[in-house]
Amino acid sequence: MIFKKPIYVNVSKWSLLPPPPYSGITIYPFVIISYSRAMSHKWFTWSWLHKLIRHETIHFFQMQKEGLIKFYIKYMYYTIRYGYDNNPYEIEAYKEQEAYGHLPITLEVAVKEEYDKWNS
Repeated sequence: MIFKKPIYVNVSKWSLLPPPPYSGITIYPFVIISYSRAMSHKWFTWSWLHKLIRHETIHFFQMQKEGLIKFYIKYMYYTIRYGYDNNPYEIEAYKEQEAYGHLPITLEVAVKEEYDKWNS
């Protein structure tokens, strides 16, 4: 089944996420964020949280574009070969999260804008 937008989930159980300092993960079609973990970071701001949500949403659209199996295989390969910071999917997600100039009124608007951008 193809989803047009991610399903956002806020979890309080940290065991569902990678180890700190990570506060989010995308497991298609879910964007899983731990608001409690995010808010406990010393660098927390609402703008940073928005960038985290955007970063994970970008991974959702990367998965749609590549196909799930291809995405996960390539993601693991890139991470093993180049490391997390040099994984092309992560480079793109970090670049795109910073490219977003304004904070949308709602997450729904942000998701629609992302969807429109990735599907244009």
